[in-house]
Amino acid sequence: MSTRKQDPIKKITTSTGQVRYRFIIDMGPKPDKRRDQRCFTYDTLTEARAERSKIIADRSRGTLVVPTEVTVKEAIDKWLDGRRNLRPSTVRNYADSLRLVSDRLGHIPLQNSTRSMWRTW
Repeated sequence: MSTRKQDPIKKITTSTGQVRYRFIIDMGPKPDKRRDQRCFTYDTLTEARAERSKIIADRSRGTLVVPTEVTVKEAIDKWLDGRRNLRPSTVRNYADSLRLVSDRLGHIPLQNSTRSMWRTW
């Protein structure tokens, strides 16, 4: 009798008849220590296997970056809120300097930004 585990990547068929490949993977603990499981769906089995392997390798190395929708503006606001022991004029100068970035690029998800986008701006 075989004790081989079942393949975690499932073949699914959408309501339109399209075949897709889906897997659920544990991304590690959330900040509140609960499990963080994510579902990923791909057009081909090869893509699904490659992404699953990448996630597992990154998680084991400790370099996994969990996908998030935090925008550039939200990141700037959070960073400014975290500045402590600074004079009010310094905080105001930081806010004034970053306002241009926030106005121009604030709507973009931070993880979707690219080095070339920042250079161009």
